Amino acid sequence: MTASTRTRIGVVQFSPKHGDVEANFAKARELIASIEPGSLDLLCFPEMAFTGYTFSADTIRPYLEDADTGPTAAFLSSLSRNLRTHVAAGFPLALAPSESRTPRLADPSAPSDDIYGRHLDANPVGANAALLLRPDGVLAALHRKLNLFRLDVPWAQAGEKFTTVDLGPPLGRVTLAICMDLNPALDAAHESVFEVAEHCVREGTTLLVLLNAWLDSREDTDTHEDWCTLQYWAYRLHPLCAEREGAPEETLVVICNRTGSEDGLTFAGSSALLRCKRGAGRAQILGVMGRDEEGVHVWTVCQQHTRTDLD
Repeated sequence: MTASTRTRIGVVQFSPKHGDVEANFAKARELIASIEPGSLDLLCFPEMAFTGYTFSADTIRPYLEDADTGPTAAFLSSLSRNLRTHVAAGFPLALAPSESRTPRLADPSAPSDDIYGRHLDANPVGANAALLLRPDGVLAALHRKLNLFRLDVPWAQAGEKFTTVDLGPPLGRVTLAICMDLNPALDAAHESVFEVAEHCVREGTTLLVLLNAWLDSREDTDTHEDWCTLQYWAYRLHPLCAEREGAPEETLVVICNRTGSEDGLTFAGSSALLRCKRGAGRAQILGVMGRDEEGVHVWTVCQQHTRTDLD
Protein backbone atom coordinates (compact mmCIF):
# COMPACT_ATOMS: atom_id res chain seq x y z
CA MET A 1 0.00 0.00 0.00
CA THR A 2 1.34 3.46 -0.89
CA ALA A 3 0.44 7.02 0.03
CA SER A 4 1.91 10.43 -0.69
CA THR A 5 2.86 13.45 1.36
CA ARG A 6 3.31 17.01 0.16
CA THR A 7 6.66 18.62 0.99
CA ARG A 8 7.34 22.35 0.58
CA ILE A 9 11.03 23.21 0.39
CA GLY A 10 12.59 26.65 -0.02
CA VAL A 11 16.21 27.56 -0.82
CA VAL A 12 17.85 30.95 -0.38
CA GLN A 13 20.58 31.43 -2.97
CA PHE A 14 22.67 34.56 -2.66
CA SER A 15 26.20 35.99 -2.65
CA PRO A 16 27.27 36.72 0.95
CA LYS A 17 29.54 39.67 1.69
CA HIS A 18 32.76 38.20 3.02
CA GLY A 19 33.14 38.85 6.73
CA ASP A 20 30.04 41.04 7.08
CA VAL A 21 27.67 38.88 9.12
CA GLU A 22 25.13 41.59 9.91
CA ALA A 23 24.89 42.66 6.26
CA ASN A 24 24.30 39.04 5.28
CA PHE A 25 21.57 38.63 7.90
CA ALA A 26 19.96 41.79 6.50
CA LYS A 27 20.20 40.45 2.94
CA ALA A 28 18.63 37.16 4.02
CA ARG A 29 15.73 38.99 5.71
CA GLU A 30 15.19 41.01 2.55
CA LEU A 31 15.15 37.93 0.33
CA ILE A 32 12.68 36.00 2.51
CA ALA A 33 10.39 38.94 3.32
CA SER A 34 7.60 37.64 1.10
CA ILE A 35 7.45 34.14 2.64
CA GLU A 36 4.19 33.62 4.52
CA PRO A 37 4.40 31.94 7.95
CA GLY A 38 3.41 28.28 7.75
CA SER A 39 3.90 28.12 3.97
CA LEU A 40 7.09 25.99 4.09
CA ASP A 41 8.25 22.76 5.66
CA LEU A 42 11.96 23.56 5.26
CA LEU A 43 14.00 26.66 4.37
CA CYS A 44 17.70 26.25 3.48
CA PHE A 45 20.66 28.63 3.38
CA PRO A 46 24.06 27.69 1.89
CA GLU A 47 27.33 26.55 3.47
CA MET A 48 29.00 29.30 5.59
CA ALA A 49 25.99 31.37 4.61
CA PHE A 50 26.53 34.50 6.69
CA THR A 51 30.32 34.79 6.91
CA GLY A 52 31.53 34.05 3.41
CA TYR A 53 33.70 31.05 2.66
CA THR A 54 37.42 31.74 2.18
CA PHE A 55 39.38 31.95 5.44
CA SER A 56 42.66 31.01 7.08
CA ALA A 57 43.07 29.77 10.65
CA ASP A 58 43.81 33.33 11.76
CA THR A 59 41.09 35.15 9.81
CA ILE A 60 38.30 32.74 10.76
CA ARG A 61 38.78 33.11 14.53
CA PRO A 62 36.57 36.21 15.01
CA TYR A 63 33.69 34.43 13.24
CA LEU A 64 33.72 31.10 15.10
CA GLU A 65 30.38 30.52 16.86
CA ASP A 66 28.76 28.43 19.54
CA ALA A 67 26.09 26.12 18.13
CA ASP A 68 23.53 27.12 20.78
CA THR A 69 24.19 30.79 21.49
CA GLY A 70 26.04 32.13 18.43
CA PRO A 71 24.61 34.70 16.00
CA THR A 72 23.64 32.10 13.38
CA ALA A 73 21.77 30.01 15.97
CA ALA A 74 19.95 33.12 17.21
CA PHE A 75 19.05 34.24 13.69
CA LEU A 76 17.80 30.81 12.66
CA SER A 77 15.86 30.30 15.88
CA SER A 78 13.98 33.57 15.41
CA LEU A 79 13.41 32.80 11.74
CA SER A 80 12.11 29.28 12.29
CA ARG A 81 9.65 30.47 14.95
CA ASN A 82 8.42 33.41 12.88
CA LEU A 83 7.94 31.33 9.73
CA ARG A 84 6.86 28.17 11.59
CA THR A 85 9.20 26.03 9.55
CA HIS A 86 12.40 23.98 9.80
CA VAL A 87 15.47 26.04 8.88
CA ALA A 88 19.00 24.91 7.94
CA ALA A 89 22.19 26.91 7.35
CA GLY A 90 25.96 26.51 7.37
CA PHE A 91 28.26 28.35 9.81
CA PRO A 92 31.79 28.16 11.31
CA LEU A 93 31.65 26.27 14.61
CA ALA A 94 34.07 27.00 17.48
CA LEU A 95 35.94 23.92 18.70
CA ALA A 96 36.10 22.95 22.34
CA PRO A 97 39.67 23.20 23.68
CA SER A 98 39.76 19.45 24.34
CA GLU A 99 38.94 18.38 20.79
CA SER A 100 41.42 16.42 18.66
CA ARG A 101 42.56 18.22 15.54
CA THR A 102 43.10 15.96 12.56
CA PRO A 103 42.17 17.02 9.00
CA ARG A 104 40.17 14.70 6.74
CA LEU A 105 40.50 15.60 3.09
CA ALA A 106 38.33 15.28 0.00
CA ASP A 107 38.52 15.45 -3.80
CA PRO A 108 40.36 12.40 -5.16
CA SER A 109 41.02 14.21 -8.45
CA ALA A 110 43.52 16.59 -6.83
CA PRO A 111 47.27 15.99 -7.35
CA SER A 112 48.98 14.45 -4.34
CA ASP A 113 51.44 17.33 -4.04
CA ASP A 114 48.99 20.21 -3.82
CA ILE A 115 47.07 21.63 -0.88
CA TYR A 116 44.93 18.50 -0.55
CA GLY A 117 47.99 16.40 0.28
CA ARG A 118 48.96 14.89 3.63
CA HIS A 119 52.03 17.12 3.84
CA LEU A 120 49.82 20.15 4.49
CA ASP A 121 50.42 21.80 7.85
CA ALA A 122 46.79 22.30 8.82
CA ASN A 123 45.80 24.12 12.01
CA PRO A 124 42.16 23.31 12.81
CA VAL A 125 40.60 25.94 15.05
CA GLY A 126 36.93 25.38 14.17
CA ALA A 127 34.62 23.20 12.10
CA ASN A 128 32.66 23.85 8.93
CA ALA A 129 29.23 23.02 10.33
CA ALA A 130 25.49 23.25 9.73
CA LEU A 131 22.46 23.72 11.96
CA LEU A 132 18.96 22.37 11.42
CA LEU A 133 16.26 23.89 13.66
CA ARG A 134 12.65 22.85 14.24
CA PRO A 135 9.70 25.22 13.74
CA ASP A 136 9.77 26.03 17.47
CA GLY A 137 13.38 27.25 17.20
CA VAL A 138 14.84 24.19 18.94
CA LEU A 139 17.96 22.51 17.54
CA ALA A 140 17.16 19.32 15.62
CA ALA A 141 20.63 18.52 14.23
CA LEU A 142 24.21 19.79 14.21
CA HIS A 143 26.46 18.45 11.47
CA ARG A 144 30.18 18.87 10.89
CA LYS A 145 31.52 18.56 7.36
CA LEU A 146 33.37 15.26 7.01
CA ASN A 147 35.12 15.65 3.68
CA LEU A 148 37.11 18.87 3.63
CA PHE A 149 37.71 20.94 0.53
CA ARG A 150 41.17 22.53 0.15
CA LEU A 151 39.79 25.88 1.40
CA ASP A 152 38.55 24.25 4.62
CA VAL A 153 41.80 22.47 5.42
CA PRO A 154 43.79 25.43 6.83
CA TRP A 155 41.26 25.97 9.64
CA ALA A 156 38.57 23.29 9.87
CA GLN A 157 38.41 20.10 11.92
CA ALA A 158 36.52 17.38 10.04
CA GLY A 159 33.45 15.68 11.44
CA GLU A 160 33.34 11.98 12.26
CA LYS A 161 29.99 10.80 10.91
CA PHE A 162 27.03 11.82 8.80
CA THR A 163 23.98 13.22 10.55
CA THR A 164 20.47 11.80 10.19
CA VAL A 165 17.44 12.78 12.26
CA ASP A 166 13.81 11.69 12.10
CA LEU A 167 11.61 14.79 11.89
CA GLY A 168 8.32 13.03 11.20
CA PRO A 169 6.01 13.90 8.31
CA PRO A 170 6.30 15.49 5.88
CA LEU A 171 10.12 15.66 6.00
CA GLY A 172 10.65 12.20 7.45
CA ARG A 173 14.20 10.93 7.94
CA VAL A 174 16.50 13.83 7.08
CA THR A 175 20.24 13.58 6.44
CA LEU A 176 22.12 16.88 6.77
CA ALA A 177 25.40 17.21 4.83
CA ILE A 178 27.74 19.91 3.54
CA CYS A 179 29.11 20.31 0.01
CA MET A 180 32.16 17.99 -0.37
CA ASP A 181 30.46 15.43 1.86
CA LEU A 182 29.04 14.37 -1.50
CA ASN A 183 32.56 13.17 -2.44
CA PRO A 184 34.62 10.35 -0.90
CA ALA A 185 37.41 11.25 1.52
CA LEU A 186 41.02 10.77 0.46
CA ASP A 187 41.90 9.04 3.71
CA ALA A 188 38.91 6.68 3.66
CA ALA A 189 39.77 4.35 0.79
CA HIS A 190 37.92 1.52 2.51
CA GLU A 191 34.68 3.49 2.30
CA SER A 192 32.28 3.69 -0.61
CA VAL A 193 32.98 6.24 -3.32
CA PHE A 194 29.31 7.18 -2.89
CA GLU A 195 29.77 7.75 0.82
CA VAL A 196 26.85 10.01 1.74
CA ALA A 197 24.43 8.34 -0.67
CA GLU A 198 25.29 4.92 0.79
CA HIS A 199 24.66 6.35 4.24
CA CYS A 200 21.24 7.56 3.10
CA VAL A 201 20.39 4.09 1.77
CA ARG A 202 21.35 2.48 5.09
CA GLU A 203 19.45 5.06 7.13
CA GLY A 204 16.29 5.09 5.01
CA THR A 205 16.70 8.81 4.33
CA THR A 206 13.67 10.44 2.71
CA LEU A 207 15.25 13.91 2.43
CA LEU A 208 18.94 14.69 1.91
CA VAL A 209 19.83 18.34 2.60
CA LEU A 210 23.12 19.51 1.07
CA LEU A 211 24.30 23.01 1.97
CA ASN A 212 27.00 24.05 -0.50
CA ALA A 213 29.60 26.57 -1.53
CA TRP A 214 30.38 24.63 -4.71
CA LEU A 215 32.58 26.25 -7.33
CA ASP A 216 31.44 26.84 -10.89
CA SER A 217 32.57 24.16 -13.36
CA ARG A 218 33.53 26.83 -15.93
CA GLU A 219 31.88 24.64 -18.53
CA ASP A 220 29.20 25.96 -20.91
CA THR A 221 29.50 29.40 -19.38
CA ASP A 222 26.84 30.78 -21.71
CA THR A 223 24.12 28.64 -20.08
CA HIS A 224 21.89 30.00 -17.31
CA GLU A 225 22.50 26.95 -15.09
CA ASP A 226 25.75 25.07 -14.46
CA TRP A 227 24.62 21.79 -16.00
CA CYS A 228 28.04 20.17 -15.68
CA THR A 229 27.86 20.64 -11.91
CA LEU A 230 24.23 19.52 -11.77
CA GLN A 231 25.05 16.32 -13.65
CA TYR A 232 27.94 15.63 -11.29
CA TRP A 233 25.70 16.09 -8.24
CA ALA A 234 23.20 13.69 -9.77
CA TYR A 235 25.94 11.13 -10.45
CA ARG A 236 27.08 11.19 -6.82
CA LEU A 237 23.54 10.16 -5.78
CA HIS A 238 23.54 6.94 -7.82
CA PRO A 239 23.00 4.44 -4.93
CA LEU A 240 19.70 6.15 -4.12
CA CYS A 241 18.50 5.45 -7.68
CA ALA A 242 19.65 1.81 -7.85
CA GLU A 243 17.48 -1.23 -7.22
CA ARG A 244 18.61 -1.90 -3.65
CA GLU A 245 16.84 -4.07 -1.11
CA GLY A 246 15.97 -2.03 1.96
CA ALA A 247 16.55 1.31 0.26
CA PRO A 248 13.88 4.01 0.61
CA GLU A 249 11.30 4.02 -2.16
CA GLU A 250 12.10 7.65 -2.86
CA THR A 251 14.52 10.28 -1.55
CA LEU A 252 14.30 13.99 -2.23
CA VAL A 253 17.62 15.84 -2.41
CA VAL A 254 17.73 19.59 -1.91
CA ILE A 255 21.02 21.28 -2.80
CA CYS A 256 21.29 24.88 -1.61
CA ASN A 257 24.37 26.47 -3.17
CA ARG A 258 25.70 30.02 -3.00
CA THR A 259 26.39 32.26 -5.97
CA GLY A 260 28.74 35.15 -6.64
CA SER A 261 32.54 35.42 -6.37
CA GLU A 262 35.01 35.59 -3.49
CA ASP A 263 38.82 35.92 -3.55
CA GLY A 264 38.86 35.19 -7.27
CA LEU A 265 36.63 32.11 -6.98
CA THR A 266 33.25 31.86 -8.72
CA PHE A 267 30.47 29.76 -7.24
CA ALA A 268 28.09 27.64 -9.29
CA GLY A 269 24.71 28.74 -7.92
CA SER A 270 22.33 26.30 -9.60
CA SER A 271 20.59 25.30 -6.35
CA ALA A 272 18.33 22.39 -7.16
CA LEU A 273 15.77 19.85 -6.03
CA LEU A 274 16.27 16.27 -7.21
CA ARG A 275 14.18 13.14 -6.86
CA CYS A 276 15.90 9.78 -6.44
CA LYS A 277 13.53 6.85 -6.97
CA ARG A 278 14.71 3.35 -6.17
CA GLY A 279 15.38 1.47 -9.40
CA ALA A 280 15.13 4.56 -11.63
CA GLY A 281 18.83 4.44 -12.51
CA ARG A 282 19.40 8.17 -12.31
CA ALA A 283 18.27 11.18 -10.32
CA GLN A 284 15.52 13.38 -11.73
CA ILE A 285 16.09 17.13 -11.54
CA LEU A 286 12.79 18.68 -10.49
CA GLY A 287 13.90 22.30 -10.43
CA VAL A 288 17.01 24.46 -10.59
CA MET A 289 18.03 28.07 -10.06
CA GLY A 290 20.42 30.02 -12.27
CA ARG A 291 24.18 30.36 -11.83
CA ASP A 292 23.99 34.06 -10.88
CA GLU A 293 20.49 34.18 -9.47
CA GLU A 294 19.91 35.66 -6.03
CA GLY A 295 16.59 35.00 -4.35
CA VAL A 296 14.30 32.41 -2.84
CA HIS A 297 12.89 29.49 -4.77
CA VAL A 298 10.17 27.24 -3.36
CA TRP A 299 9.35 23.78 -4.63
CA THR A 300 6.27 21.79 -3.66
CA VAL A 301 6.55 18.08 -4.39
CA CYS A 302 4.58 14.95 -3.54
CA GLN A 303 6.59 11.97 -2.25
CA GLN A 304 5.45 8.38 -2.52
CA HIS A 305 5.73 6.23 0.61
CA THR A 306 5.16 2.54 1.18
CA ARG A 307 2.89 1.41 4.02
CA THR A 308 5.92 0.46 6.10
CA ASP A 309 7.33 3.99 5.61
CA LEU A 310 4.14 5.42 7.09
CA ASP A 311 3.82 3.11 10.08
